[in-house]
Amino acid sequence: MSFRIRVFALMALVALGATGATVALTWWQARDQVSEAASASRETTELIQRELREQAVRNGTWEGVDTSLRRLREMTGQRLRLVDPYGQVIADTDHLDRRTARPPGSVAVFVDPLPELIVPDHGDGRAATIAAIDIYRTETLRAACLYRHGYELVVTPGLDGVPRHGVAGGAGAIERCRPAGPAPWQRADDLARVRQCGPLQADCLRAAFRRQIATGKVAPAPLLLTIGAGNEPVRTLDAGPVLLITLVVAALSTGGPCWSAAGCCARSAR
Repeated sequence: MSFRIRVFALMALVALGATGATVALTWWQARDQVSEAASASRETTELIQRELREQAVRNGTWEGVDTSLRRLREMTGQRLRLVDPYGQVIADTDHLDRRTARPPGSVAVFVDPLPELIVPDHGDGRAATIAAIDIYRTETLRAACLYRHGYELVVTPGLDGVPRHGVAGGAGAIERCRPAGPAPWQRADDLARVRQCGPLQADCLRAAFRRQIATGKVAPAPLLLTIGAGNEPVRTLDAGPVLLITLVVAALSTGGPCWSAAGCCARSAR
């Protein structure tokens, strides 16, 4: 092998190595950008979900959620839509913007404001469950009443997992919004459901608690939150342009030395 051919081979090898390194770096940067976008999307979803849940727990009702959706849409730039378990649209930022509702986006999560009962690990958990059901109904009805009267509520979690509500300097308002106790039929239904569980069957008691507080019109129902619109493009990593750049750069890198070496070989032959 002549010296010029060896030089050509070395130049081609160096060029291809540099091309591969450049393409790999480009690929990694593009992949990281897509990954960062997906992570930001998850964080946005969790932020919206958390704020909506906190509002429902604090106010004891989904009333006023339109205002929160508008604020969250302005904060995130996302189209937001809430649907109840029966498929009825509770709020949609497309409607709030006075535009025709677009198809819902692919991101869908539940916003569940119902608390999870913390069952004591000693004694008869059934009595604690009945007490927690009564406390939840009382607190939720009172919170909704106070919210409708314009009070700013503060939530404190109880040892049983049930939120307690208070207002700054609002003792009189709390008395004003004190709800009546459960109806006899409701208390009988609560007792029948809870007594199906053993005194230490925590999972059964939590399920009974959730069922009883969700029955009726006291608790704000879990809602389905969709983010984005169905006709919006999803950001993905397209490998086509990167591969095209690879082929073009590789051809230019190897073609130039090849033509030069061919000319040199031809001149050497003459």
